[in-house]
Amino acid sequence: MSGNCVVTLNVGGTIFLTKRFTLTRFDGYLKDWFENNATHSWDPNGIPFVDRDPIHFRYILNFMRDGVEVSLPRDEERIEEIKNEPKFYGLVELVKLLE
Repeated sequence: MSGNCVVTLNVGGTIFLTKRFTLTRFDGYLKDWFENNATHSWDPNGIPFVDRDPIHFRYILNFMRDGVEVSLPRDEERIEEIKNEPKFYGLVELVKLLE
């Protein structure tokens, strides 16, 4: 499967479309899923499913697109809300940015 192909991902009931390259750019949960056929779940339509908050996933996806140049919330309460997400996805660089 080419890195340029578009991938559909269901995160907490919300559908996201992105390139496979984006999801495999950084080591972690999603790279393992798409490159190593790690254990994963599928929604009823056969779309890869991640049981996480879709509102927070936009920060994960934007980080995977933009790297350390990603725009993050400045509000401490919002940062606290999303801190567990990069830990779940194994995105060490984003964890550091949020701390």
